[in-house]
Amino acid sequence: MRVEIGPVSCVSARAWIAYATETLAVLRTLDDLPPSVLDAFEGLLDTWRPIAARIDTFRWEGDEPPERVKYLLHGLYTAGLVTEREAERGRAHLRPAVADEFHFVLVREALAALEHESDADAHFVKLLRDVWDVARDD
Repeated sequence: MRVEIGPVSCVSARAWIAYATETLAVLRTLDDLPPSVLDAFEGLLDTWRPIAARIDTFRWEGDEPPERVKYLLHGLYTAGLVTEREAERGRAHLRPAVADEFHFVLVREALAALEHESDADAHFVKLLRDVWDVARDD
């Protein structure tokens, strides 16, 4: 399936990538997410970093199997919950406001692409939207 992220401000993309890189280091010290998810996130960050380094807007598109997109979205949701828990314990930081635009676009556009793949994928998207504030359409 085709996943397209953007257009979104490169300033927001750079802030989100820096935040995600820092958070990924914290997540690697815990056992909440499988290493395969963390490795996949790191690969995406490596791909997105040079795009975000540009002065203009961030745009990325790629072809990913729906199962991988679901796996990574679930991982991103779980990473957010773990990060909130660790922030309360003083071991992680919450996402800075400047990174919100990129985060919202990333989540919403990945969900929108997945939603049209199959009934099962649409059901998965609905479940995430019911529990994940950033994923909601409203």
